[in-house]
Amino acid sequence: MDRPLSHLNRFFELAAEKRLAGSDQLLYLHLFNAFNRARFPPTVTLTDEELLSRLGLYDRSGKRVSRSTLKNAKARLKMKGLIDFARSGGGTEYWLEDLLEEDANGSVRRGTEQYAGLDD
Repeated sequence: MDRPLSHLNRFFELAAEKRLAGSDQLLYLHLFNAFNRARFPPTVTLTDEELLSRLGLYDRSGKRVSRSTLKNAKARLKMKGLIDFARSGGGTEYWLEDLLEEDANGSVRRGTEQYAGLDD
């Protein structure tokens, strides 16, 4: 990633514009941190247990959020074109989409693929 601070600033703009859920924002920031700590390789592999531990999300009763909450947050971030992921060995391999490349409609692009849904 050539411009991580510009990327992160763009994420915060999109999060506000698109009203991303708090759990989605927190997941994205922890993924961004994992990429940052690894000096922005093309992908990072993490287990759900690692992510749940890092997120430290709890519901109102003080119970840790479930895997389904994590699964739903990952799916929403993917649907919005912010991340991509695939199962890999004992974990999940993640990609951060380039938020600084957009088409004329404001949809985030990855290579030649276009991700719609950011207006949802």
